[in-house]
Amino acid sequence: VRQSHLRRNGSEDSVTQQVIKELDGFEDRVTAMLALHVKGHPATPWFSRVKGIGLENIGKVVGLIDIEKAPTVSSLWKFAGFHVVDGKSPKRVKGEKLTYNATLRTMCWRLGSSLMRAQGKFYAYYLKAKEEEEEKARKEDLTIIPAPTTKRPEREGEIYEGHIHNRALRRMIKLFLSLLWEVWRKAEGLPTPG
Repeated sequence: VRQSHLRRNGSEDSVTQQVIKELDGFEDRVTAMLALHVKGHPATPWFSRVKGIGLENIGKVVGLIDIEKAPTVSSLWKFAGFHVVDGKSPKRVKGEKLTYNATLRTMCWRLGSSLMRAQGKFYAYYLKAKEEEEEKARKEDLTIIPAPTTKRPEREGEIYEGHIHNRALRRMIKLFLSLLWEVWRKAEGLPTPG
């Protein structure tokens, strides 16, 4: 931010330049450390072949999970915030403690976006899930509408395209987490019931 302000004003600051240079070097060292950690992960042989998985994104997901504390895939979904509460995705409630790891949930959404951009097998699954969600909405007599230019809640009998997108993306992320859970647990010699 400081650098953009300096550029806008036609100024330079040697201290800012030095700090940026040092931060870039630090970031490179952290990235290298993360790459070593991820490459040594028990599930690397699987996720390294998944189109759209980058070292940083997957590192930020697996680094937050203790697979031994997830005896079932549903326990991993719950920890990651992809479980269901009263038939819906869990929401933050002011004054209440979260029942999931918010950072992991955010990292999973980032990973999901990366999987979509890569347009591999997970993207194909997303497209199928999106079609199914659209069909489900039609069967419920909901009209699928584009997002409005002003913020307003969905009215009775309608659902936003973005809502359909999020449902399908959530299903794709849950599929990824399911496969990660199974591969990782097997690689660690842990039981995979179900």
